[in-house]
Amino acid sequence: MGFRVVNEPPKPPVKARKRARRVDGKVKKILFISTGVLALGAAGLGGATAYNHVSVKSASASAQKVALNKPANVASMETIAAQASKLDYGSNNHGIPSAKQLEAYQNLPEKVYGRGFIAVPKQQGVTQPITSLAINEGVSDKVLAVGAGTPRAGEMMGDGNFSVAAHNFGNDETYFSPMQRNVDVNAKPKAYVTDGKRLFTYQFNKTSDDVSGRTVVNYRQGSVLDDSVGKGKAILTLITCDEPGLFTLHPENRLLLRAHLVSSEPISQATDAEKALFPQIFNT
Repeated sequence: MGFRVVNEPPKPPVKARKRARRVDGKVKKILFISTGVLALGAAGLGGATAYNHVSVKSASASAQKVALNKPANVASMETIAAQASKLDYGSNNHGIPSAKQLEAYQNLPEKVYGRGFIAVPKQQGVTQPITSLAINEGVSDKVLAVGAGTPRAGEMMGDGNFSVAAHNFGNDETYFSPMQRNVDVNAKPKAYVTDGKRLFTYQFNKTSDDVSGRTVVNYRQGSVLDDSVGKGKAILTLITCDEPGLFTLHPENRLLLRAHLVSSEPISQATDAEKALFPQIFNT
């Protein structure tokens, strides 16, 4: 039997080629329409996301601005202990709200119990500051709509693992949003926390430290709040939703930044620069 090398496949009969062209044309038309629908859907989703970013940024910025002009109202630990059974430490929280929900949560009749304030000013390693944010007990929808909250009952500043949670709105500016891309823990910047009586200064750990300064965990991993995390040292844990890519209202992971206590002093001994961080205390 002889054979020959074929450099290209033999051409089909003319009728078969015509049928193939008609089918190919229909397929291309369907693909074109489908691609167009997908593109419109993606554009719509992107537009809705962008609109929500702008709206939430405006609503959260407005709330933060109003809060800066409110005098400090810190509840006693005795009052908080008496109310602890009525407070929400996360079991009923509904996650990151839309702009409309954010405003609705801010106006809920729920009473909040102040714990103090937190600020991470612009410095080496911080390109966008966390402006003085009120810390209230618990992490209910209202607490996280008006500022930051404590996910564990009865936490003490300057002792154990003082954990503070706040929303990440994906805009790099409001509440704990700067944590995502604007705080480089390896530069060892500082965070300041106060209860109105004492000023606690924490310095962020490096990512390579025994207690890493930056980690991402699943939201179910509640052990990150344990005092044992600090390995005998007083630490600060900042918690927010991890939003590394496309903004979502229901992220699975949490971004944690950790710092260790470097000083604790009466608020009266704070420097002018430190006092300027907390207008709620010093501008009233």
